[in-house]
Amino acid sequence: MKNMASVGLMLFYVVGLVAGCIITNCPRGGKRGLHSYMKKLAEEKMANEDPLQCARCGAEGEGYCVGPSICCGPQLGCLFASQSIQNQCSGSVLPHSQNAPSCFMPDGYGVCTTDGVCCNTESCRIDPTCEVDPDHNVCNVWTESKNIAL
Repeated sequence: MKNMASVGLMLFYVVGLVAGCIITNCPRGGKRGLHSYMKKLAEEKMANEDPLQCARCGAEGEGYCVGPSICCGPQLGCLFASQSIQNQCSGSVLPHSQNAPSCFMPDGYGVCTTDGVCCNTESCRIDPTCEVDPDHNVCNVWTESKNIAL
């Protein structure tokens, strides 16, 4: 009886160890590897886009327009929906540089606009993987017609 319990416990332990290997639809690198794989995919797609110069915004032009009502910059942080930002950024699209870190939003791709912040044209969210060099100019944009579907 004691041996059966030991065998059963050992079998349970072995199945627990191997269960991760049984699942075959996991992304490369496992569940944790999905973020880095998707980030690499987005960066490859973004590198093929033709950039245009984007609008500067904020006090003394410290930031750049992420969307029609979002202004972000490494020294500035992000400013949202004030009347002056809406005037400065009206009609702007998502900034991107081939050297700018990309990140993921619930509805697709985004760009790391400042340390710890990921934005697209609609909104921003906290993303601890975002790191931006404060001296690097990431002020390039896509045209609206060049959206990426992931």
